[in-house]
Amino acid sequence: MMNKIIICLICLTALLANNTAICQRPDDAEMAKRDAAMKMADEYAQPESVLAQDQIVDPNSYIIGPGDELTIFFYGPYTRQEKLNVTPEGSVLIPEFGEVYLGQITLNRVKDLILNALKKRYRNIEISITLSRLRRLKVSVGGEVNFPGIYSVSSMDRVTEAVQIAGDLKENASSRNIKVFRDGIAINADLLLYARGGDRSCNPYLKEGDQIFVPPEYQKIGLLEIYGSVKLPGIYEYVPGDRISDLIMLAGGVTLDADLGSAELVRFDQQIDTTYMIKIPMQDILVNEESDHNLKLLPDDRLFIRSYPNYHVKSHVTIEGEVRYPGTYAIKEDTTRLTELVAEAGGFTKMASLDEANIYRYGYEAIKDIELDRRIKLSIEKLSDIEREYLLLSSNPEQGRISIDFEELFINGNKEMDIRLKDRDRIMIPKISNTVRIMGRVLKPGLLEYREGAGVEYYVQRAGGYTKSAHRGKIRIIKGVSGSILKPSSKVRIEVGDQILVPEKRDIDWWQVTKDVGTFLANLATVYIVIDQVLE
Repeated sequence: MMNKIIICLICLTALLANNTAICQRPDDAEMAKRDAAMKMADEYAQPESVLAQDQIVDPNSYIIGPGDELTIFFYGPYTRQEKLNVTPEGSVLIPEFGEVYLGQITLNRVKDLILNALKKRYRNIEISITLSRLRRLKVSVGGEVNFPGIYSVSSMDRVTEAVQIAGDLKENASSRNIKVFRDGIAINADLLLYARGGDRSCNPYLKEGDQIFVPPEYQKIGLLEIYGSVKLPGIYEYVPGDRISDLIMLAGGVTLDADLGSAELVRFDQQIDTTYMIKIPMQDILVNEESDHNLKLLPDDRLFIRSYPNYHVKSHVTIEGEVRYPGTYAIKEDTTRLTELVAEAGGFTKMASLDEANIYRYGYEAIKDIELDRRIKLSIEKLSDIEREYLLLSSNPEQGRISIDFEELFINGNKEMDIRLKDRDRIMIPKISNTVRIMGRVLKPGLLEYREGAGVEYYVQRAGGYTKSAHRGKIRIIKGVSGSILKPSSKVRIEVGDQILVPEKRDIDWWQVTKDVGTFLANLATVYIVIDQVLE
């Protein structure tokens, strides 16, 4: 019995331990992110890694230190190479020669020192020395980074590399007020200004024992704002010492349409909660950053740079179909005329159908009916005949079509038709089709061959005749050139590209008619009684 109790207690303890481990398990995404960062740090710390540097090592300024690797090449009567590591004491041990003390000197001095020592022993042999691997440094990264800690970097790495190894900045992290503590001195690192302007002094090199601290970013006050004609307008962190040129650099620079003579700096009065405006001659600042107009900024300053109106407006139209050179052409809006464009496109081809040619206008010229959506949602029975016909016309996807007669303009020379073009007009010149379209309540709707002088009945018969539901009294002719809808008559001539619409006959709801008549008569009787009482 006692053995069973002990076994149960052991099982219960294991189960609780397992559950606790499960509850404390970090989020899978967080674990994956941490693993990726640690893998990057491990790979970065490998001594044989080939690391990309942002510039060539300057032999006149680079100080050799413990951990650097030098390679000596001997070539002449015999060839060999020796890899030498700088010891913690600052010396190198050369096989078959001995120890050479280097100390804290530049790479160029190191080369001279070793060459002078070796040439005393090795004669008639050429010797060269290179820096083959950089030493590793230990730095700490803390604050608003994803994985604070101590990391290994190279002697040619900057703050950006250390922050990247530490999992990069958090969402609320400052990118402009990062501090590097070195020998009791705080050095500022401005990674955003470095990224936008390339100022390397904003992203200093690291040294052994540096402590990097990333503070949180200011969210509401103490910021800088820039709006208007800059590439990246918005809100930026403030750094003491910022000038107007720095803010412009953070915003990506001014755009081509910037009016440099109308910039304004809005600043808070420090004594009272009001603002005042300073006119800024931007041209002077862009030409000379040392200009007296390049003011130092204060927290919550706002810079506004206006743009020239209608600067380099680009207008073009497209002409397609039967012209010699179809394509897109630049125009001067509201000035270039249709005949000028057609002439520039080489004129019409022999197959051009001016009867069916059209111009479609983009944007605001196409009038939008705000009631169209409401009418579409209504049941078709609730619409009057006029509303049904209007709905049919309004739902036409070619609402931007301009009413113009190409034949009247280009054949008869009517200059009133020579319209001024607007940006993104589209001119369509189709081939001669020699067809008429019939649609609606006929047996065989579709395209029919055009016949000179033929009327509606001719095309209806060619389409197989009317169906039983056809409303013959509501037949309409839709003109291909203008899009206008006309009743058939002796004065309306059917032309190439026209459409004939045979609508459906609606059944009369006699019960509804009876109710409407009854309501009307009741209202009329009421009015009569009221008038009769008044007259009495």
